[in-house]
Amino acid sequence: MNELKIITYQNQRILNTQQLAESYDTSVKRISQNFNTNKERYQEGKHYFFLQGEELSSFLQSANCGTQNQKVRSMYLWTEKGAFLHAKSLNTDKAWELYDKLVDSYFRKTVIPSLAEQARIALALSSETAGRVEEINDDLQNFKKDIPLLPVECDDVQKAVRQLGTKILGGHGTPAYRDDSLRGRVYADIGREIKHKFGVRSYKAIKRKYLDDVNEIIEKYTCPKDILEDIIAANKVTS
Repeated sequence: MNELKIITYQNQRILNTQQLAESYDTSVKRISQNFNTNKERYQEGKHYFFLQGEELSSFLQSANCGTQNQKVRSMYLWTEKGAFLHAKSLNTDKAWELYDKLVDSYFRKTVIPSLAEQARIALALSSETAGRVEEINDDLQNFKKDIPLLPVECDDVQKAVRQLGTKILGGHGTPAYRDDSLRGRVYADIGREIKHKFGVRSYKAIKRKYLDDVNEIIEKYTCPKDILEDIIAANKVTS
């Protein structure tokens, strides 16, 4: 993701539609289509700002408008929460990964202001503003917990399932472990128990807020009696 020019509006970082499309490696047309399809989910002032007329002219003349095109008749500006809804509309692993990067590298990127700017900020920051910042941060954390597991988290779950399965089979190199069918039954049963708990068909559909619950299921998993008997039989060494 290329470094984005920082744009602010009403004391918060926002993205214009072109920047949002570039951030998600998609087209402006796709962003517009997703918005029009799900427009009832977007709330103006919370997820986006729509500028036109004098308000747009004033913004285009400011130093932080992010565009040199002074001929546009209207413009959408997307907030951090709006960017989240667009990631949800795209709903691909890549979109969620890019959303996470966007939050870290743009919306939440720390910029050290000059001493003069620090003094100005200190004077301007009221208790009401501080409360709003805290509220937005809480909302963001809740949003991030409500999205599906990221690919790296799915990999971690699969790794934990394999480690548990290997332990149940008696370890690497045992006859039971070398039995592809038996090994597959063990892995599949662990995975089935996890997916059944959340009513999903794939780890990717589990929400991030349930990751601790997934790990707890793995820790407390009990292998079915019929599979255990087959493992014991496979590993039995005859004299």
